[in-house]
Amino acid sequence: MQKPDANATVRGTSSTFAVSAFQRYACELKRYLGRRVLVSQDADDLAQEVYLRLLRLDVPQQVQNPLAFIYTVAANVLCDYKVAARREHESLASENEVPKEELERMSEALADRLEDNLIVQQEIERALSEIPPTHAAVLILRERDGMSWEEVAAKAKLSPHTVKKYLSEVRAMLRLKIIKSGEGLR
Repeated sequence: MQKPDANATVRGTSSTFAVSAFQRYACELKRYLGRRVLVSQDADDLAQEVYLRLLRLDVPQQVQNPLAFIYTVAANVLCDYKVAARREHESLASENEVPKEELERMSEALADRLEDNLIVQQEIERALSEIPPTHAAVLILRERDGMSWEEVAAKAKLSPHTVKKYLSEVRAMLRLKIIKSGEGLR
C-alpha cells in the first residue's frame, strides 16, 4: 500500500479553496473585471485566469479574507493583461509604419487615380449632356438614385414601359459613345 503524499493533501485543499472561493465570489469578480476592460469576453477570460491562479495557490489556509485575496489576484491579472495589451499595441504600431518612399509612391498613385476619375467623370458628364434630357433623367434616377421602375415612372411622369424604353436607348447611346471614344484613343 502506498503512503499518502503530503503535497496531494495541500493540492486537494488548494483546489477545494479555489473552487469554493471562485463559486462564491464569481459575480463580484466578473463585475470588478468588467468595469476595467472594454470587452466583456476579456473579463470572462481574465476571471478564468484568476481561477487558474487560485488553483496554483500553495497554502490556502493562510488566506484570511478570500474576497480581498481574489481582488488582489484579479488586480495582478489586470495589470499583466494591460501590460501585454500595451506591448501588442506598440509592436503593431511599429509594424504599421510605412517608409517615406512608399508613402510618396502611394501618394502619386492616388493622385493618378484621382486624375483618371476626374477624366472619366468629365466624359460621363459630356456624354450625358449630348443625350436627350428625359433620357438622362431616367438614367440618373434609376442608376444613381437606385429607384425602381415604378418610382422613376412616377417621378418623371412617364409610364414604366417608357422608362424601360428610355433606359435601353440611353444605354445603347452611351455604349456607342464609349466605343467611339475608345477608337479615338488608339
